[in-house]
Amino acid sequence: MTFRIEHPEFHASVADLRGACDLIATVRGRAGGHVGTLLGDGWSGQAADAFAEAWADWLTASETVVHELGSLAETLAAVHAAAQEVDAHATDSLAWVAGRLG
Repeated sequence: MTFRIEHPEFHASVADLRGACDLIATVRGRAGGHVGTLLGDGWSGQAADAFAEAWADWLTASETVVHELGSLAETLAAVHAAAQEVDAHATDSLAWVAGRLG
């Protein structure tokens, strides 16, 4: 069995996850401004209340998504670092064995 970690791809994956977090946060902030204006300009009634409730649910869900994507990015970065450490240790051990075998 071969286990390969492609370092550039690993770094790109972590960067993509962090980029997604940033993008979601940016879009959420921009949308929040529009929704705040919409709700703050006197829109009221059942539709406004239902929208405000759904908006609050969406904000909570999007915060969860950002948190989980960020956690995934950190976990991938930690796995990458651990794999590099194990690889370096294995390389050193194999070099020692090769030296002993002559």
